[in-house]
Amino acid sequence: DMKDAAGARRQLEKAISLGADEPQVHFELAKALRSLGDVAGANRQLALYQQRMKQESDHALAVSKATQAAQAAKSGDNKLAAELYREACQAQPGNAVLEYRLAMVVESLGDLAGKRAALDAAIKANPRFGLAQYQLGYMDFEAGDNAKAEREFRAAVQALPDNVQAWISLAAVLASQSHLAEAHAAVARALQLQPGNQAALDLSRQLAQAQNHQ
Repeated sequence: DMKDAAGARRQLEKAISLGADEPQVHFELAKALRSLGDVAGANRQLALYQQRMKQESDHALAVSKATQAAQAAKSGDNKLAAELYREACQAQPGNAVLEYRLAMVVESLGDLAGKRAALDAAIKANPRFGLAQYQLGYMDFEAGDNAKAEREFRAAVQALPDNVQAWISLAAVLASQSHLAEAHAAVARALQLQPGNQAALDLSRQLAQAQNHQ
């Protein structure tokens, strides 16, 4: 009856305003609105219901594919793992973690272009994804693009201020561009975080020698 439909509508709209976003809520609201003769409103809620249902099934598919991919990688089948991670990324575009895992698996297959594309996608989805920025910086460093590597390593230490490896890499790329004072500050930060780190101690020694020769 109309009175029940009006009451249901009020309760459901309140639930949605408080953050309820389950498919069923939109479905029930569509029914109430249709009873009240609001066909356009009912159709809008039905469209939201279908959208939420699709999001839920896409999410479930992505989780299932990613789980299978992790198992394949664990058993050493990185080719299968890469295929499954790609399917997971397709099911849930814009998932930074899935893109990052895909990058790590295709790296082991020697597909550097694929690794870079997946890392770019991960950073696009999450601009403060320090691990992806670190990996990208490392690729740029290896390719001899120091300016780009420096940018990525700076982003990495900003996102992960306690990551010793990122500070050492930043120091190394600064040193390779003869920014010795900044390199020294970065390596000092690494040693503050991990006083016994051998790579940081070696780099610190090399920087001191370089500064003495200036």
